[in-house]
Amino acid sequence: MQFLFDAVRVISIYLTHAYSLYLLSSLRPSLKHPLLLWSSVWIILSLFSLIPLYFFGFSESVSKFLFIVSFLTALSLFIYCSSDNLAKKIFLISTYSSYFMLTVLIGTFIAIAFFSSSDVAIVISRSLLSLVFIILLKYKLNRLIRESTEEITKGWTVLASFSFIAFFIISVTALYAYNNIGSARRLLFILVMELMLISSSYAVVLYMIGLLKEQNRLKHVENQQVILMYELDMERAFVEQARAFRHDQRHHLGILMEYLKEGKAEDAERYLAEYEASSDDFSHFFLCRNRVLNALLNITSRRAEKSGVAFNLSLSVPEKLPLSSPEEGIIFGNILENAITAAEKSIRKKITVRSMTEKNVFLFEVRNTYDGNLVFNSGFPVSTKKAGGIGLRNVQRTLDKYGGMMNIMTKADDFIVQISLPL
Repeated sequence: MQFLFDAVRVISIYLTHAYSLYLLSSLRPSLKHPLLLWSSVWIILSLFSLIPLYFFGFSESVSKFLFIVSFLTALSLFIYCSSDNLAKKIFLISTYSSYFMLTVLIGTFIAIAFFSSSDVAIVISRSLLSLVFIILLKYKLNRLIRESTEEITKGWTVLASFSFIAFFIISVTALYAYNNIGSARRLLFILVMELMLISSSYAVVLYMIGLLKEQNRLKHVENQQVILMYELDMERAFVEQARAFRHDQRHHLGILMEYLKEGKAEDAERYLAEYEASSDDFSHFFLCRNRVLNALLNITSRRAEKSGVAFNLSLSVPEKLPLSSPEEGIIFGNILENAITAAEKSIRKKITVRSMTEKNVFLFEVRNTYDGNLVFNSGFPVSTKKAGGIGLRNVQRTLDKYGGMMNIMTKADDFIVQISLPL
């Protein structure tokens, strides 16, 4: 009977670890059947843990051994399965471990204060609190954690180091409390100290997250503005060249007339062919009336030409949109950059850009081919780029300021982004 009780105690903790960390992990798209892999590892670990429990019971040495084994298993599995960078993985698992320690302390305090330190009461209270923790993690905390950290591409090493140190201090405190429980009053004092440690530690972490988010956002916008200003400078240069070219048209016509008068039809034909070839440099440059979108379309067009990507346009764009130039760069730059990057790696290599204005709403759609399986998180595709994943979210935030909307979908091997913007 005691063996069954100890087995339930250990397996309930394992189940908490297994499901909580599964929820926290951004699973790698390349993993096949990740839930089966995750479940299999924890089932094997649970069966392995029954061996020392059967022969030695739930002694202090066995509990420490199982704690170390389960923690190393959780850490290894989380690092292997998650698509996040290593520093972010350490941050997430140390944060989870800190709050799990707090849950254990609260469950122990409830059992001691209200149920006379009964082992059954300790297991039940911990299990119920773990269940509450999992429900909060699934429906609230996981989304909050992901949303608050999704824009951070650099700086995770600092966050991970601080979080791990906080976890170490909290763990030492929790283990001391577990081994020196004594009265409920003493445990309450330790619990309050633990809450103060966690609150102060993660208040600093949240502040650091805010700073890193702002730093990464500004860097991202700055990079886009540099590219955009470079392209706008190129546009001005092209316009000046086009004006000069147009100004010289009468000279070209004069030369052609002279050739024809002298009966030099072949010379006239050759001259006209050279003239057409040189004028092609300017014919594709004016793609739409909006200067920012025109510049970004030309960047994408030239890159598509070099990469062998078919680039089809059907555009009707107002000269002025209710956006600042940097905001236009954020919206159109991110969408077009994602499209050309995916199309270059695909087999069919095709991009189609369409836009129109209907009932005072500007509609814009980019459709590109892609290869591979896409994984979506909160309605957004999970990026495989090391510092990627924030572009389309920046687009959504910018559109939200103006009452705009964005729709992301896939159809066959096409990836489609549609936006609508009230004018």
